[in-house]
Amino acid sequence: MINVDKVTKKFDDFTALDEMTLNVKSGSAYGLLGSNGAGKSTLLRILAGIYKQDKGSVTIDGNTIYDNVEVKQKVFYVSDDVEQYANMTPEDMRKMYEIFYPTFSNEKFARLMKAIDLPLNKRMSTFSKGMKRQAFLILALCAGTKYLLCDEVFDGLDPIVTEVMKNLFRQEMKERKFTVV
Repeated sequence: MINVDKVTKKFDDFTALDEMTLNVKSGSAYGLLGSNGAGKSTLLRILAGIYKQDKGSVTIDGNTIYDNVEVKQKVFYVSDDVEQYANMTPEDMRKMYEIFYPTFSNEKFARLMKAIDLPLNKRMSTFSKGMKRQAFLILALCAGTKYLLCDEVFDGLDPIVTEVMKNLFRQEMKERKFTVV
């Protein structure tokens, strides 16, 4: 379970989150809605342990996530900005993630990459926006984490691929207690 209790996060004089409280039950799909600048991405980065809140508490399964590798191995974060991986291939990324996530499934990765016909050894910089998003979502599902945090999860995907990815999420949620935010 994800528990956010009276969390505040400021950037200089801008308050991105102001005493936010939220509880997300394990095994659920939870959507964050709000206008640009409402704090959705900030919250996801706090939940992923990238940012530390200024006030309040954040726990995942009763443990804090910031500076906690064991808890971070339960969480996969798909950012809305994937440009930092431009020079990597999906295969490079698989190798990186399998080191960090002990539950990573290489078999599932190979099967899903083949099923949606994404090249394993081409640099991400050659991929369209939608292809990049598909690659990251496949990596996220294959990591085998208990929690998946997605920022702009279907951004760049065409309607057919969006439905394919939604079905993969549903299947994953049925097979294991998987939580998607």
